[in-house]
Amino acid sequence: MKGRIPASNLLINIPGLTCTLLAALTLGCSPSKQISKKLGSFEKEYKYHLGVSVYDITNDRPLLSWQDDRHYNPASNTKIYTLYACLNAVGDSLPGMAYRVSGDSVYFRGTGDPSFLHQELPESQVYRFLKDTDKHLVYFAGEPTDGRYGPGWAWDDYNDYYQAEKSPFPLYGNVVRFTGDASSVLHTDPAFWYTSLDGNGGKPGIVRDEFANVFRFKGRPLPPQLRQDIPVILTGSLTAKLLNYSLGREVSLREDSLTGPVKLMYSVPSDTVYKLMMYDSDNMIAEHLLYSYASVNGLPLNSRQAIQHALKHVYQQMPDTLVWRDGSGLSRYNLFTPRTTVEVLKRMLQKFPQEKVFSYFPTGGKTGTLRHLFKDSPIVVHAKSGSFSNNYCLSGYMFSKSGRLLAFSVMNNNFAYPIRDMQRVTQEILKEVYERY
Repeated sequence: MKGRIPASNLLINIPGLTCTLLAALTLGCSPSKQISKKLGSFEKEYKYHLGVSVYDITNDRPLLSWQDDRHYNPASNTKIYTLYACLNAVGDSLPGMAYRVSGDSVYFRGTGDPSFLHQELPESQVYRFLKDTDKHLVYFAGEPTDGRYGPGWAWDDYNDYYQAEKSPFPLYGNVVRFTGDASSVLHTDPAFWYTSLDGNGGKPGIVRDEFANVFRFKGRPLPPQLRQDIPVILTGSLTAKLLNYSLGREVSLREDSLTGPVKLMYSVPSDTVYKLMMYDSDNMIAEHLLYSYASVNGLPLNSRQAIQHALKHVYQQMPDTLVWRDGSGLSRYNLFTPRTTVEVLKRMLQKFPQEKVFSYFPTGGKTGTLRHLFKDSPIVVHAKSGSFSNNYCLSGYMFSKSGRLLAFSVMNNNFAYPIRDMQRVTQEILKEVYERY
């Protein structure tokens, strides 16, 4: 056996090294290789597509790349792209309306501002101005410049709160809110919609007609204190009627476009709206923030044109092509890579203060869509989730065990398991990242 070295003697006895030569020749001892082995086991077990990208912000270097140059459907991770575009363009307050004062009248049109009488947002300055002015109000509806839905949206989700329609002048979040009480009375907010109720419905809950604002129910559809938000179909004439109702004064309707010089009136602080979009994953807010981006850049209220402008002026020199179709992530056509999403997260921190950026993202175990994840975990995570059937993604920021700030993107696509299984997998992945870095 002369010349052979027993395997037990292959230990490297240099202080600070913990690997054996045998391990180095097989698996290697780098954290990325160890984590990659686990990622491969997840893909094999769940038979799905997984992409992971992790970047060390503290030391300015990539840490982990697992199929991160492949395109995945991001679901509501798309809102990260909408947020960054708006942070680069919109300013401290949202453009609330375009208007011109002429003689004894105020001529105005919508800018897509989602805050007007929105149930979860502060009072808009536009609302206060229109209510208090002594001039006659004339609303210009104009010709439609965009569809009520984005490309790739599910047509049969029209009754669900998360798919409110797009409109030039949103009111009440473009939904009607139904609540029940102990006496079995159904309430609507705003009360404007009470006469649109029909108690002869044939399905559980409250269901709107697909192409009309008729809300059908039977029996007692909502227990006390439970609420149901249902999207409404907003036309120019209905917008004028709702303005009449909400302002308590006459608003004349013009079906043509408001031409000539106009000013922008601003409504509510932008940060308040960004946080609602990110914390609640509010799709209506996200879509109309694209309109805000369009308005400040002198574009029509058209999502496609807003996105094309942002791709040219905000998202130059990205690692991979962005297939970007809407503001919210409802579209099945959206495709981003994990490393491109991480690049956006990096740029966000390079351009804006860390505390400000973190404030837009839900915190693990505490706020928003992450309040039930990372509970009793030492991992500090500020991230945006994104999910619909067969897809779950999580992208944002975290601190490793050694204290390094990391930007990450985990994209799980095309799985045939409950989303909670992928939430667990994602938490396990980030736990590995936390421990090994």
